Amino acid sequence: MNSEERESIWSITPGMRVSYFIIFASVTAIGTALLVWNTITEKGDASASAIALDIIFGISAIGVSAATIAITLTEGTRYIMVIAQWFEDTYIKPSRDRREKKWRDAGRSELIAEIRAWEQRRNAATENGEDFSEPPPYAEDTDQSSN
Repeated sequence: MNSEERESIWSITPGMRVSYFIIFASVTAIGTALLVWNTITEKGDASASAIALDIIFGISAIGVSAATIAITLTEGTRYIMVIAQWFEDTYIKPSRDRREKKWRDAGRSELIAEIRAWEQRRNAATENGEDFSEPPPYAEDTDQSSN
């Protein structure tokens, strides 16, 4: 299996499993230690079963939190990149494409206006019998000496 392939949508990619496990185990151990310490110091005078029950309920929240933290730290960058790509495809590229089309259309209109003005000057010169040697707008430079 490729290091990027998943067994399911909810599984960790094989290349990130060691990192995920280390982060998950660390956060779970620290969270459990803090939970036990906090529960005992706050409810020290309560019965052992009440303290144990609070710890059991707290551990379930720690497990979910540890899994969330671990997945966020190991796979979060990939998810952020997916969201960023979606945002770019949805909002930025269409805006850029509209802006570029507007610029192309404006440039095309400007070019057409210059060509029409050049055409009018050429027609006027032809009607008056004058020699017209002005090159068309935006025509590529050619070597005039070879003509």
